[in-house]
Parts: sequence; structure tokens; C-alpha cells
Amino acid sequence: MATIYERAPLALGMGVVALATGFVVSSCVDARCTQDRECPIGQLCELATGVCEAPECTRDEECGDGQVCNAAHHCVAGCRGNEDCPAEHACVSQRCVPTGSSCECALAPTFCAQDLNPRSATSGQLVCSGDLPATVFVFGNVGCSHCKALLDEVLALGGELGGSPPVGFVQLKEIPVDAAVVGGQFAGYTVPVYPDDDTQDIWGDFAATWYHVVLIDDHGCLAGHWGPLSASDVAGATGTEIGAAWSNALSGACPLAGE
Repeated sequence: MATIYERAPLALGMGVVALATGFVVSSCVDARCTQDRECPIGQLCELATGVCEAPECTRDEECGDGQVCNAAHHCVAGCRGNEDCPAEHACVSQRCVPTGSSCECALAPTFCAQDLNPRSATSGQLVCSGDLPATVFVFGNVGCSHCKALLDEVLALGGELGGSPPVGFVQLKEIPVDAAVVGGQFAGYTVPVYPDDDTQDIWGDFAATWYHVVLIDDHGCLAGHWGPLSASDVAGATGTEIGAAWSNALSGACPLAGE
């Protein structure tokens, strides 16, 4: 019997260690890289996982014919310029997309998704991007603090433009959420939250990764595509560029030259 009692503290201690370990793991959800400079020399930040890895590529020339090196440092099918695309298409974010509308612009992909944010004015409704006025979409996860910091800066930038220009949040499909999760993890935000899935593949259609910001104007044009971004990027020079394109889109004008 003495042996049993002598081992009891050890078992208890192991339980405490296990609990402590679980606490550390659950508390480190945001302990992920967000920029290449946070990784060891020779590695880059894999934004889809937040893990530092050796890149498959760092420039287009390292990929085969008909491929480009995307923002996640992977070789994927794509274009380097408009000359790589068929007629009535333009190369946008390394992908050939149709051109059209009165602006003869690169048309943005369209999607329809149910707004999952209980605090949004369109909560529970099916919203189609093609029916929206000029809108900025932020790509991320409602439980990610870096994503919220980026969204905060985008909302602040919109406020500087006057009024409350529309902003939407596109949820990563690999992390499914429902209205209850959004209500708990996205407290304080009233922007619509649109879920992605394999059927729609909104992220894929926009060639977006973590921390991307996309602007669609009233003409259906893909008026701007930036990322991956940090909150400080939007607070700095990149924010000035986004603000100019956003202001132009809100005016109803065609995309600015170079967009």
C-alpha cells in the first residue's frame, strides 16, 4: 500500500504538467509568424499555417513554363503579364481574369454567401458580392488577433474617407465557423462575415492568402488587391494607396490608372 501512496503525488504531478501543457498550447494560437523577418535565415513565413519553412520558390524564374511564384512562395499556374493571357483577359494578381464593363477593367470574381455576423445589418441573409456597392474585403480568421488588427486599420481608413464605406470579412474555409462562434470571437465588429467553402473557393478565386485586402468597385472591377499586409502597412504608405483607390471607387469613377 505504501508503494501506491508514494506514486500518487507523481501521478498528480504528471496531471498538473499535462494541464499546464494544454494551457500553453491553447494559449499560443497567435504564436505564429506573420512576416518573413520573424523566421530563421533561409526560411520564409508560410502564411497559410503561420510556420517558418524553406520556400518552394522566391521568384517566377524558379518555376516552370506557365507557372509563377505566388505570395505563399509556391509554384502555381498563372501569368506574369497581360501578354500571357488570352484575348479579353488581363493578368491580375498573377491570374488571367476576364475584362469588361464600361471601364474595360479586370472583372472581380463574384460570390454569394450567408452573413454569419449576428451584429451585422445583413445578419443571416444571403449576400452576393455583385450586388454590393464599392466594397473592401479583408481575408482572415475571426479568431486571429493579427486579422482583427488589420481590419481595425482598414475600418479606420474607411472612416477617414467619410461615412461608413462597406467592408466585408471573408473567413478562411479551413476554419469553419457559425454565427455563435462569430458572435463570440468577433465581438465588437459589425461588418458582415462571409464563410468560404470548397464549392465556392472565394479565397482561391481572388488568389488571396492570409491578411489580403481586396477592393471591388460599383462597375464590378477588381479595383485593388494588396497583401499580405500587417496593420502597420495600412497605417503607412500602403494605406495611402488603398485610400486613393477606395476614394476613387466610392466616387463611381473607373479604377485608377495602374490598378
